[in-house]
Amino acid sequence: MPVLPHQERILRWIEDEGKEVVPPFSSRRGAWRPDFLFNTETVSQSNATKSTIENPQICEINARFLVNGFFGTAFTHEAYQKSGLEFLGLKSPVEPSQVFATFITMFDIRKPIHLLKSSEPGMDIHLFEFYLRERCGLKVQFITPEQLRLIPNANCKSGATLCCTVPSAENASREKVDLKDSRLVSPEGEILEQVYQVTLELHQWEIESMSQEMLKALAPLCFNDLRTIFLVHDKRMLGIVLQELESLVEMNVLTTAEAELLRKGIVPTILPGSPELKELIQISHSGSRVKDDYILKLTSSGKGKGIIFGTDVSDDEWMGLLGGLSKQFVSGSNYIVQRLITQPKFDVIVSSKDGRPVKQHNNLVGTFMMADGQHLGTACWRTGPERICAISHGGAWMCSLVRDANYATMAATAKFSRQSTEFSGYGTSSDVPRIIVSNLDDAQNIMHVNTIDAALQKHGIMIITLAFPDPDSTYLLELVQSLQRHHAHGEPLAHSSTRGWFWDVKPTPKTASIEHHARSETMDDFPWHTDCSYALEPPKFFGLHVLQADRCGGGTLSVLQVDKVLELVSKEALKTLSEGNFRIEVPSEFANGTKSVIGPVLKLVGGDQVGFQRMKCRYRADIIHPLTEEAESALRELNVALAQARMDKDDLCLNLTPQMLPNGSVLLMDNGKWLHARNEVKDPERHLRRIRWDAREF
Repeated sequence: MPVLPHQERILRWIEDEGKEVVPPFSSRRGAWRPDFLFNTETVSQSNATKSTIENPQICEINARFLVNGFFGTAFTHEAYQKSGLEFLGLKSPVEPSQVFATFITMFDIRKPIHLLKSSEPGMDIHLFEFYLRERCGLKVQFITPEQLRLIPNANCKSGATLCCTVPSAENASREKVDLKDSRLVSPEGEILEQVYQVTLELHQWEIESMSQEMLKALAPLCFNDLRTIFLVHDKRMLGIVLQELESLVEMNVLTTAEAELLRKGIVPTILPGSPELKELIQISHSGSRVKDDYILKLTSSGKGKGIIFGTDVSDDEWMGLLGGLSKQFVSGSNYIVQRLITQPKFDVIVSSKDGRPVKQHNNLVGTFMMADGQHLGTACWRTGPERICAISHGGAWMCSLVRDANYATMAATAKFSRQSTEFSGYGTSSDVPRIIVSNLDDAQNIMHVNTIDAALQKHGIMIITLAFPDPDSTYLLELVQSLQRHHAHGEPLAHSSTRGWFWDVKPTPKTASIEHHARSETMDDFPWHTDCSYALEPPKFFGLHVLQADRCGGGTLSVLQVDKVLELVSKEALKTLSEGNFRIEVPSEFANGTKSVIGPVLKLVGGDQVGFQRMKCRYRADIIHPLTEEAESALRELNVALAQARMDKDDLCLNLTPQMLPNGSVLLMDNGKWLHARNEVKDPERHLRRIRWDAREF
């Protein structure tokens, strides 16, 4: 498989001198995105359902850009999962957290990460940068090839240390670069920082323009690996795999069945200078329409660039193209030949030029995600009315969902005490969805986690009874982590620098000063409130694990749906409460340098009109201060409604006594949809353990 001279020089260096500094390929295969399409000639019948099965065929492997297609897919499926589609019997074929985790493990998070790009605008690489910076808190910086510098270093195997220029002080603030991290100065007086690890988003011709010395410095540090970019991405690889199937079986790399699966699952690919090409040339001489069944593809391109359809050229032009491929030696524009696949068309909904949805009868090209040999699921589908399905050719892309075959049984085995489709009120504890958990492992069981997420998304509350001892609240912690992993819930919140994710809610000894103790740590009545109402980003959910219920007749937890109490508030007051004319002070026990925040008490979460059905709340009466007369009047109206709800004889609120929440109970609640309160604690040994998670800007 001849390669271009500059590629061969660096690849030979990696396999010779460079192997001391460049890890073996088996440990850094990187990210591959094979494209596949459907062939009407390879359709089969399912033995079980007798339905038609479209058998995919891989037509190329995309591997030059590390994250292309991965992060757009992951963020899209994260949004899908947050929309609660599991409750409709749909699920994502991709687990976003697995995609994120796979990529973060490629890097040393203790060191800066540089993203090297030039002419390619890119989409996923910007999402990747956002993820590293905002989600992981890592130092990450875009750089261009022009910023790279080699500083001679006799102690380095490549002979030099790879650095990049740092923007001037004037540009540093705009580009969010910390100049304090820069410790090197070049002989020319440039401020430099060392490059420890770098993601490449460069076209082959941009890599070719670099010196061999620069490529040697990049080789140990870059993702994808240069071997992946130069060899795996090369479209000749598919033809080589097809040629080598028999020998791979003989060497016990593949079984006979696996080899046959690949033979059927790869589009027939003919290499330059191969016996298969000579045979095609002979056939083309004898038949004038042979060319119509083939296409030519540039070996190192992407996005459908440079494809030549046999139907678009004359017989003489076709023979000239094949003649140019009769030798294996490569030039800058080298092609492979593939059989033209007759694809089925699918009805898809796409956006028209004016933004309206329209139905088209289009081809589909799929792609699946591989990272270091691990399959991460199907990425986006590309579709378009043209022969080439590429975004750059005016196509569209989408991410698919699949129907959950277990949906019906999931609902049947949920063990809810009540499974009403619509809950009109929560007058008794039997109205709250409940589930009994008999095994700690259920916290990581996907069906179990799906059931709990569905209940939280629809009802905002759930009671779980643990049928096993759990003094360390391991179930609650693992459940929250599973909700994060499988349903894109946010991370748990640290209660403080010393308490971590869990907060033990139990009375403070009377001998201790209570000046800076949280209200929940006293034995006093604690009126209606939402957790962290003073925070810019309150947690969406919290959970309470009852370790010791109050045995003396106190400590009843009352809960109230926000939408129910807002029925008692006028529309004018609702409008005012949803405006930012309130100062919410940070209690002294939670002082963090911010004394207060300014904002609304209510927030519209859906629709375009104020209405209690689509609002969330943050509330704690003793720390909310109205800033206008209208705000004062509206807050007074809300306070009256809440007082009425707690004393209402019609049980507008739900009082969860210790008998209803005995030891081993876990209460999960949506912190914006429900308010909670607690009456006086009478048992000094009452002990609940709390966790909060999924912080979101109010």
